[in-house]
Amino acid sequence: MTRTIIEQRLKAYAAKSAAEEFNAMKEILQEVALCGLARASAKSICLGAFFKSYSG
Repeated sequence: MTRTIIEQRLKAYAAKSAAEEFNAMKEILQEVALCGLARASAKSICLGAFFKSYSG
């Protein structure tokens, strides 16, 4: 599934050279990494608030 999404995103860039395709792949992977970090940060904030409310 992930591979399919990345392939779809690469097609959307319509790279004309290997260098453009490489840069497009870097951008896509950066977006995936940032998304993961944002989700992890949001979860840790929620968990922190949860534990803070029960600690007393």
